[in-house]
Amino acid sequence: MDHTFWDAVTPALTETTGVLVYDCRGHGRSDKPKGPYRVEAFADDLADLSITSAGAPPWSRGRRWADASPWPSPPPIRSAPRGSALFDTTVWYDAPDKWEERAHTAETKGLNALLEFQTTRWFTDAFRASRKDVLDHSVAVFLANTAKAYADTCRMLGACNMTAALPRLKDAGPHRGRR
Repeated sequence: MDHTFWDAVTPALTETTGVLVYDCRGHGRSDKPKGPYRVEAFADDLADLSITSAGAPPWSRGRRWADASPWPSPPPIRSAPRGSALFDTTVWYDAPDKWEERAHTAETKGLNALLEFQTTRWFTDAFRASRKDVLDHSVAVFLANTAKAYADTCRMLGACNMTAALPRLKDAGPHRGRR
């Protein structure tokens, strides 16, 4: 996806905190260099934005980028600025075969072949029916990517295993998610 995926929530968040949204390599208007992609390169890209106090980006890959960052000691979650948030975060998907399947589908059948899978992951049935405008925009953004950049990203996520970074994380309090 691209930075516009967060357009519905950033106005509310910017009332009380700074918000960083950007296009990762291979996504949106960013460069789409030849892969393979590595999580460390994505972390370098984030560092190149000269972020010094934003904490981890508030999205699914945010913690992995912070864990792989070039900074000597990524900040523990509890030291992130007030209002920081991490969504749908993991250090390991433990499903490289599933990510490879997505990559292969994109490369052999195109991104259109992944639309049903993607859109049912992004939105509930009721939301898709009632907010066709958001659905259509999201589909357009997804299809604007290249199949190769998508496949390289899938393979990177399938290979990403940051469990060694877990001892550096400090518990920030009650866990609100499933884990």
